[in-house]
Amino acid sequence: MWVVVTIALVLVGTRGAPSPSSSSVCTAGEKTAPIPVSDLVCHLRKVEAAFPNVGWQDLATRIRKLYADNSFYGKIIDSRGKVPVLGSNDVLGARDVCVLGSGGKVIRLKTGELVDVSRIFLGIDAHNFPKTSWSLRALGVHAPDASTWAGDVGAALSEYGLQRHQHDKEEASRELMFTRYVSAPVLLGDIDGLAISVLPTKEREEGLSERLWRYYDHMVHMRYRLFCKAAGLGYTEKKDGSLELTQGSKEKITSQIANFARLWTIKHSKWYIVKFLPYSDDDLDWFVHHFTSFVEHGLQHELGDNPVSTLGEVDDDEDNDASASSDLLKCPTSSKREEGVPSTPAHDGEVRKPDKPEESAQDAEVTLLKQKVHELTGALRTATTVLEGVSKKEEHDLDDQESEEKKEESESENEQEQIERVVKGSTKLSKDAKDEDELKAMAGSEETQLQKDVVKEKQEVKDDESKKVELEHEVAGVEEMEKASEKGQRFSSFVQKK
Repeated sequence: MWVVVTIALVLVGTRGAPSPSSSSVCTAGEKTAPIPVSDLVCHLRKVEAAFPNVGWQDLATRIRKLYADNSFYGKIIDSRGKVPVLGSNDVLGARDVCVLGSGGKVIRLKTGELVDVSRIFLGIDAHNFPKTSWSLRALGVHAPDASTWAGDVGAALSEYGLQRHQHDKEEASRELMFTRYVSAPVLLGDIDGLAISVLPTKEREEGLSERLWRYYDHMVHMRYRLFCKAAGLGYTEKKDGSLELTQGSKEKITSQIANFARLWTIKHSKWYIVKFLPYSDDDLDWFVHHFTSFVEHGLQHELGDNPVSTLGEVDDDEDNDASASSDLLKCPTSSKREEGVPSTPAHDGEVRKPDKPEESAQDAEVTLLKQKVHELTGALRTATTVLEGVSKKEEHDLDDQESEEKKEESESENEQEQIERVVKGSTKLSKDAKDEDELKAMAGSEETQLQKDVVKEKQEVKDDESKKVELEHEVAGVEEMEKASEKGQRFSSFVQKK
């Protein structure tokens, strides 16, 4: 095990929020305002037009490398090292590449939700090519999970422990680390990337842009079911009608988050080794619970009051009309590449260019304020989801506690009854033992008395025999005397006759 860990430390690079690669034309960490999902799809169509002979999976890899092409992700998605990063050509301008590769890029859905674009392409690429390096496989790291949800939650868990115990930052809290590393746009990007990867296939081959538009325009209402299908997670309905992930799914989630947190800790702090981690099992359970609560809440909202048996599986027929809705998106077309002039896609087929070449300071400030509002809305939605999950968990724990207390009370009463029975049985046994001792003593006394009586009777028999002998002697003496008397009388009579 130590050999594997040592080699992993050498081979695995760092992981943080995905940042543009060195080959990206965009400034690393550049913050841009959220764009509509239709804008993203139209930019993808430009990419597809610029590289007509490149399949959608390879295009996804090239775009993913705009965000994450460092050694760490090269080891996670091991088989894609030779695929080049997306670059410009005669059709695709540097500005178009920048629109896709800007750090911090998020899209805004019709619902107002914000989704991290980098996580979408990470999830798609990792699910399409799940093979990872042998060093990470030895540590139990699974590419699609580590590139998305398990990597983000595991990093948050590890950072919480490192900040608290290695850097002595008391202000670091679980909630702070979870929000920092697993914000709502990030988590939705993790989920959507995997969900898009398992969309029901069409009879004809789809491009990357068509897949994304079909998902966000028609199938995003199945987000959590598609995610569970892609991640291999199952869910079931409880007696009260609420949904929960199966025990096996929760164990898988715990294992993957723990594996990545251990890897993150080893890489970022050589002082910690596998057996001495800066976070506890309770910390791990907290982060796992927050992620599972988010997914369970999403499933509950998605399925509503319908039973799991009717909506639990993704039906290929649910998107029969998706291609029709995809055709409704009309993107602007241009005869030549225009650098630095972003155009807005219109649904009527026309190109609407900005009235002004640059935004005024006031417009820029408004845009930033809107972005902050959307971010806060997403954070509030995530917090609400987490709190609802915690509330349900606390209610469930309270019910379990009451049930456990009743069970303990019942067990205590049973134990008391058993103790009383044991005491009664012991008292009875003690009494029986005492009676037995008394009986033994009485038997012994009677036996002793009987022995004495036997001895006495034997003595009396001996005495009687002695008396009998004496009596016989006396009788014999009397008889001798009678015989002597008789002889004397005869002799006296004889003398008298003479």
